[in-house]
Amino acid sequence: MFFKIFSLAMPVRKRLLIQAGSINDQNKTVPVNTGKFVDVTTDLGVFSVSVYIRNFDGSSKHRENSLYNALDETTLDGTTTTQESESEGQVQTELPNLRILIKFQPNADINGSNLFFGNECSVPVKEYVPTTLMSTGLRFFKWFLNPTIESDLYGDRPFIYGLALNSFSKMGIADRPQADFLSDKLENLLWETKTNSEVTPTDRRKYFCTVENAKKFEFEKSKSYYMMFDTNFLKLGDSSYNVSLPALGKQTFDVNVLRFANEKLDNIHWTIKKSVDSDLAEGVYGLVLNFRLVEEDVPEQTQL
Repeated sequence: MFFKIFSLAMPVRKRLLIQAGSINDQNKTVPVNTGKFVDVTTDLGVFSVSVYIRNFDGSSKHRENSLYNALDETTLDGTTTTQESESEGQVQTELPNLRILIKFQPNADINGSNLFFGNECSVPVKEYVPTTLMSTGLRFFKWFLNPTIESDLYGDRPFIYGLALNSFSKMGIADRPQADFLSDKLENLLWETKTNSEVTPTDRRKYFCTVENAKKFEFEKSKSYYMMFDTNFLKLGDSSYNVSLPALGKQTFDVNVLRFANEKLDNIHWTIKKSVDSDLAEGVYGLVLNFRLVEEDVPEQTQL
């Protein structure tokens, strides 16, 4: 007689938890791949943020509110979605590995040379990540992606920032529906020396690759702004976390983040920040979007 005995194994897996807030508290879980926004009030103004990740297999706090991919019909826990996804109209094949979509209403005018977007860690990383790896990756990013990057990779609170005006993949004044912003290939930002009414994202990023040009732009209190960050340099799907660092030509080399993650170094902030007297170490924090790896038991049936 043949029979099967099933036992429940409980391996541990690191899964991604994404929460948004101010610098003091990131306690709002951000639904992923739904197009739903989380609102955050900060010292710089009000932010709304939405996140898309390919093949998202998030932590338990995402099981009821997130999708594996945009336009899926069930949430991660298998529940059928009861309303249309707010990401309708965006074809999944057009989405990158990671998309962060932001709407920003400043509470005061901010000069373009003072607003930055980038990453911070709340703990030092030099004890866990080889300094040669960090410096090499930073050098290539400056050469090929953004020469305005400012960083301190070896301090107690390491950071790497670029000007918001040239760091975002797409930007625009939020005077039209979000769907129009996403589908339009042109942008409607205005600045002092611009002669055309609309420009491409490449035009804007190229122009604002100098601080002097960034000084000619003002984020105005009376306006709201769309900001979209797309990247394929991060691979966060299926509980596998890799960073692709640019190398010579079109080549990249992947670094597995799990090699360096531990109970202290387990999260990173995506942050919008205003510099004060050209100082980013302090500055005024806006949106803080926290990506944290949390260990969770993963039930699996094993056949004996």
